[in-house]
Amino acid sequence: MTSKTLTWILGAVAASLAAVLVVVLLQRPQPRAETSTGPAGTAPTTSATQTPPTPTAQVSDGGPGQLPSSEVDAHDASPGATPYSQTEEARRQWEPIAAGFGRAFTTTKGLTAGQWRARLAPYVTGKVREQIATVDLRNVPEGEYVGTEPAEYGEDKVAVYVHYDSGLTLVTYLILDGNGWRIYAYDRWED
Repeated sequence: MTSKTLTWILGAVAASLAAVLVVVLLQRPQPRAETSTGPAGTAPTTSATQTPPTPTAQVSDGGPGQLPSSEVDAHDASPGATPYSQTEEARRQWEPIAAGFGRAFTTTKGLTAGQWRARLAPYVTGKVREQIATVDLRNVPEGEYVGTEPAEYGEDKVAVYVHYDSGLTLVTYLILDGNGWRIYAYDRWED
């Protein structure tokens, strides 16, 4: 093989790779600005993010939080169809997971970090288990669990507000996987 032939082959391969890259980039979903409604009495928020919030137990006193609408898209379902997560059957499955997590999350008194994590483990994915392994219990906010409220529905995802008597509200993101509904992310909701 001559160097001229080798140069031609390498040029053809580079051109092919460039064409594939252009096709992939053109087909990649772009962030969309969508409006989602917050808890009762709050103004709608706009989100154009494609990344989920960083789950954290440490609470900051920042400004209003946003529920990333890209996390749970109602349009995941067929047009005109009710997303599965919004059906009564699905709610009977995911609601106990959100409530169980909500009860266990702020219950730290008299527990070691390992005991606290063990109480949360049945409700969360492996990724969240890894994240809560680094949580200092002194940073977990206080409050007694009051209840849950759905925030957004997708076909196999749902965002659920978890309310506490202290005024704290968490937003939990649940996904339906091979093991049932599990929380794959959570964050503090600021309104």
